This record gives sequence, C-alpha cells and structure tokens, in this order.
Amino acid sequence: RSDVSQALDLAERQIRVESVPIGGAFGGKFGLVEPLAAAAAYAARRPVRLVYTREDDLLAGNPAPQSIIRLKLGAKRDGTLVAMEGKVIFDTGAYAGSTVFLGGILLGSSYRCPNFDIRCYEVLTNKVSVGAYRAPGAPQACFALESAVDELCQGLAIDPVAFRLKNGLKEGDLTLDHR
Repeated sequence: RSDVSQALDLAERQIRVESVPIGGAFGGKFGLVEPLAAAAAYAARRPVRLVYTREDDLLAGNPAPQSIIRLKLGAKRDGTLVAMEGKVIFDTGAYAGSTVFLGGILLGSSYRCPNFDIRCYEVLTNKVSVGAYRAPGAPQACFALESAVDELCQGLAIDPVAFRLKNGLKEGDLTLDHR
C-alpha cells in the first residue's frame, strides 16, 4: 500500500489491496509491479487484475546474481569449527541493490563458529540487472559453505555428518544477525 500510495500520490487509507495467500514470495516480491496495476486501475477508473502466466514470469524476471565465494575454514583435530573467513562477490548487473548480504549472513549463521570474518561485495557491471530468485543469495552461499565443510572433513578424516551435528547451531545459539 505504501508503494502504491507514493506512486499515485494518494493517502494509504484510499487504497484497497486484495491479494491471495501464496505461502511464500520465492523472491517474487523483490521488485514490485503492483503499482503499475494500481496506476492502470486509477487511470481507467475500473478494477484491474494483474495475471502473469508462467512464461510471462520467466520472460519478465531477472536472473540470479553471478557469484564468487571464497571460504577458508579452520577446525581443531577433533572437528570443532574455530574459524571462518569468507569473501562474497555478487555481480548485480547494471543496478545496485542485490541480496549479497543474505549470502553473507547465511555463511556466518549455519554453524557455531567463534571467529569469523565475512566480507560481502556488490559489483556493478554492464549486464542485465539481477533479481531475487528463490531464497536470494542462499543457494550460492549454501553450496560454497557445504562444499568447504566437505573438503575440511575429508582433510581431517572426520565423518561429515558427525561434523555437522557437532558444529550445527543449537537452540539458543545466535546467528550472525543475532536472531
């Protein structure tokens, strides 16, 4: 309502929004098109329904960001994770506003680790701008982290499942964003 209110220069109380519950946004609420439908209804003085086919959604959507993630993990011989150092770079295309911070938060919030340094960078290039696509930043970060954990376990000759159970967050542990 606030976006439509600003777009049409109307008070929020003058705007009625009817939407159906879908369970999750799956990244689809990263860029809002609702103000366009509201502008059309306002100009036509009639109700408007915005419907996307699957093809429309795929054609109009923006790609997930290209990413480079470098991780170093440190653990004791017994498999206790003690350090994590990470560098996350997201190529966000022509416009700023990526979800690189979500990838960084996820890296530092999956395992108990007393020492970490995670740096996130958003790089602008002359490509199509990116958008949110199913848990923005999470697939890239999860793949990088779990691959690094597997390599660490192999190097220490530790069972990967046992390592994850030992170092995974427990109830009451705070994540990187203190939740």
